[in-house]
Amino acid sequence: MGLIASYRKSAHEIEHLRKLALIKGNRPTSPAAATPHRALQLTPVEIDELVWKYQAGESMKALARQFGLHRTTIAGHLNRRGVELRDVTISGHRVDQAVALYESGLSLANIGKKLGFTDGTIHTHLKRRGMRMRPAHQKHPS
Repeated sequence: MGLIASYRKSAHEIEHLRKLALIKGNRPTSPAAATPHRALQLTPVEIDELVWKYQAGESMKALARQFGLHRTTIAGHLNRRGVELRDVTISGHRVDQAVALYESGLSLANIGKKLGFTDGTIHTHLKRRGMRMRPAHQKHPS
């Protein structure tokens, strides 16, 4: 009798989960809940919002997170709307600043925040300048 009761309980739970899935639908409740690998179709209103936010200064990376899309998809939407994309390359002057900040002991993450780039971008450009990198989480020797 215990086996049959266990089976009935499992069948009931499965049916309950199936009904919940039908109620919720397949689309995430918010665009941010989508993963970048999901083929999410934005509505024209969502694309308008994306364009507006980009033109207001938000980065493609931030928009990609918000809308659950890859940043190249964001760039594609912007291009199709005729939006001129900002140049986000790091200038020689900014690399000079990064070198000075790194030599003063700041971490790659803090330099990136200060200059508006990722720690990876800072790391790449410091290495290109021939900087010897400290191990992670190690302060500059005083």
